[in-house]
Amino acid sequence: MGNFRLGMSPAGGFTLLETIVALTLVVSAIVGPFSLASRGVFGAKFSRSKLIALNLAQEGIEIVRAMRENNVLIGADWRGLTGPCASGCARLQDGSYQLDVYTSASGSTPPVSSGSALLFDESAGLYSQAAGSPTPFTRVLDISTPAPAQMRIVSTVRWTESNIPRQARVEVVLYNWQ
Repeated sequence: MGNFRLGMSPAGGFTLLETIVALTLVVSAIVGPFSLASRGVFGAKFSRSKLIALNLAQEGIEIVRAMRENNVLIGADWRGLTGPCASGCARLQDGSYQLDVYTSASGSTPPVSSGSALLFDESAGLYSQAAGSPTPFTRVLDISTPAPAQMRIVSTVRWTESNIPRQARVEVVLYNWQ
């Protein structure tokens, strides 16, 4: 009868079960790192967008802060919309506004009916409503007056990423420091 042992096949190959287990281990060893890498890319993209949005929200606050300080320094109304003006300055009334570095410098501050996308001017490195390539970001500044010497500003930047609506919000209260 030769050297044939019970339970061993004469060819000495793998069984179907052993092959399936081996393939499962190989596939999971390949898919795992790819899944982790794709999540890392998505996380990096989201982090980049969130950082841009938070900086745009803070920029909106800083635009209003600069307007307040310039008006105080020239002796105008601290809530004035425009640049230099003596008396009778237009005021930042309670409401929603879209301000950027260009509209605040020119003194035009259109109220917002709906948030339009910010544009990115690559040559200047600025986001604005004026010129540039479209971005997914919109910024709205909501201004209210909780007290006579206070101005509450909520700067909200919205964007959509991977079909998920997102937003970044910065809130501050400015005071009449005259």
